[in-house]
Amino acid sequence: MHTTIIIASYNKPQYLQLVLDGYRKQSNLNFDVIIADDGSTEETKTLIDKEKATYPVVLKHIWHSDKGFRKCRILNKAISAAKDSEYLIFTDDDCIPLPNFIENHLKYASPNYFLSSGAMRLPQNLTDYIFRNGYNAIKFNFAWLHLHGLPKRLKYKRFYWSSFARILLDYFLPVKKTFNGNNTSAFRADIIKVGGFDERMEYYGEDVELGYRLIHSGLKVRRVRHRARAIHLEHTRGYITDVMISNNKSIIVNTLKNKRSFTKHHIDFNSEFK
Repeated sequence: MHTTIIIASYNKPQYLQLVLDGYRKQSNLNFDVIIADDGSTEETKTLIDKEKATYPVVLKHIWHSDKGFRKCRILNKAISAAKDSEYLIFTDDDCIPLPNFIENHLKYASPNYFLSSGAMRLPQNLTDYIFRNGYNAIKFNFAWLHLHGLPKRLKYKRFYWSSFARILLDYFLPVKKTFNGNNTSAFRADIIKVGGFDERMEYYGEDVELGYRLIHSGLKVRRVRHRARAIHLEHTRGYITDVMISNNKSIIVNTLKNKRSFTKHHIDFNSEFK
């Protein structure tokens, strides 16, 4: 099944480098990568161009100019550009995938479902350690992460329990099953059927709102939070405003109240974006 990873990015080349390193090391390399770039400076393009020379899979860069927070629009452009893919996996430029990330998304993908996952958020001191030492220094186990700053809490420990225990956690933990843009996947046709991301939306819940429309269209949700795993590097979020959040909440409320399954606020998915 032809698959594309869509990585949303904005002016975080140091983070993006680590994330791209993570996709180099996947147990399954049967995928393409599209960087959906919401107006980053030349530094991000330089990094991507350098990576393309030796990257083990097809790596594309979809960019538009910086006119404020237009993540939904650039994600829709990336969806349009992934014309040859049946399946899409969405993530962010601050989420490093574990080596079996792709393998597990594809293992549990099935028609009439989208997969709901997330990412384990790292504290700033551990994020800084990874920046100083690079991807190859990371050991994906709780002991190593705890040694370098991860708190000793159950929610972090169980991220590294046995595969069977993690399957049970995904079935029985009372965690809401939502479309989380930092780690989620669906069939491309299902995304296009509901209109993709609503381009009126800025920061806050723009991914979750899409998930509600997928559910209203008849899809079910499978939680893979403890199987398709990623770790989240810490960073500031200076681009958030109260107006963004208020506007997005209104759209989400409307989607839920009216059981909307489609938005007309999107690009033409037949357009060409390179």
